[in-house]
Amino acid sequence: ERCIVRNPDLQDQADRVAGLAEKVEALRGSFDVDGRQAELDDIERQLTLPEVWGDAARARGLQQRRSRLQEGVDTAMALGRLL
Repeated sequence: ERCIVRNPDLQDQADRVAGLAEKVEALRGSFDVDGRQAELDDIERQLTLPEVWGDAARARGLQQRRSRLQEGVDTAMALGRLL
């Protein structure tokens, strides 16, 4: 929804912010933040299981995947907070 401002200069800025908000939401969808967060939660759950730590390669793979997912989720959330 467009924000109406009486000052033309401020209206231009308001329109730009609205456009950026739409782009961030589109990026959020394309990054599937909710799906990545769900996968991250599942990995965190798996990392609490003793049998995972009995398999060093599996534990290392889960930790690496967790790190990549967390970075992506954090980046998307930071972009959203900028607006």
